[in-house]
Amino acid sequence: MMGIRIAALRAVIVLAALGVAPAALAEDTTTATPSPDTAAPAAAGDATGTPAAPPANAWATNCSATERAGPLECSIVQRVVLQRTGQLLAMVSIRLPSDSHNPAMLVQTPLGLYLPAGVSLKIDDNTNISLPLQTCDNGGCYAGTTVSSAMLSQMRKGHAMTVIFQNISKQDVDIPVALAGFAGAYDKVK
Repeated sequence: MMGIRIAALRAVIVLAALGVAPAALAEDTTTATPSPDTAAPAAAGDATGTPAAPPANAWATNCSATERAGPLECSIVQRVVLQRTGQLLAMVSIRLPSDSHNPAMLVQTPLGLYLPAGVSLKIDDNTNISLPLQTCDNGGCYAGTTVSSAMLSQMRKGHAMTVIFQNISKQDVDIPVALAGFAGAYDKVK
């Protein structure tokens, strides 16, 4: 029994070090179904069905420390998944490091994207924000950036954000991310 608790504690510590909220991994907060012509490559066969309306607050918050008296590392996360299969289309995570409190964003997309096109974000009708791709692994591809005060302001006041990338056929894939509840979630962790 003690071995299971230690293994679970280690898993939480590793996830916290990566800036991933354990609760967010178990909870799909938003479901979406893109049209077949814009579906992510791995999701193209699953792009049928009706998208569920995002919950009023689609942003999950988490704060944890690597040790009992250590500083808190906080993050807010929203996952967008296909309703029928639960396949991840995009995950947006904003982490506030305890040492600087300067927000950093990580966007996860599925595998099979056209890498030279990269990943970008569009907040409401503002211009696209390009995010440099950092790496890809079995879980997907990852792009990140520091969150400027202008970008944070747009997200706090905005209604919708779109994660944009191209599939391997060079077709744009637009994944909607709700900004409802973002300001409240951010205020909880800042």
